[in-house]
Amino acid sequence: MTDGLKYSLVAVSVLIALWLISLLIGRMVDQSTRLREADERYRRFFERSLSGIYQTTLDGRLLDCNAAFARILGYATAEECLSKPMADHYSAAGDRSEFVARLMNEDSMSGFESKLKGRDGHRSGSSRRQRYSRAA
Repeated sequence: MTDGLKYSLVAVSVLIALWLISLLIGRMVDQSTRLREADERYRRFFERSLSGIYQTTLDGRLLDCNAAFARILGYATAEECLSKPMADHYSAAGDRSEFVARLMNEDSMSGFESKLKGRDGHRSGSSRRQRYSRAA
């Protein structure tokens, strides 16, 4: 094999490798774009929903809530609501532990009835549909 042929094969191999890399990068960009768009759709749904939506840890720390949930509980902003543990919003002390125990056993449930109390102590009925998600 001549040196010229060897260099040609190396050049073709490099070009093929670069082409494959460009294909992979293009796919990664497409996936990243689709993921970002899906995240934006979820965030818009979460923020614009008229239903109160929230996420807590098992020990009752509020991770996130939408403006509707904050308003239901009498807070001006979601940030203000997030500063309080979820347990503070249950009218009956045992409701939170019963709720968590059932959710852990059933993985998901609907129709759990409990009374939540807002910032000013007022009570409101609440029927919720929950799903327990284990963090990855």
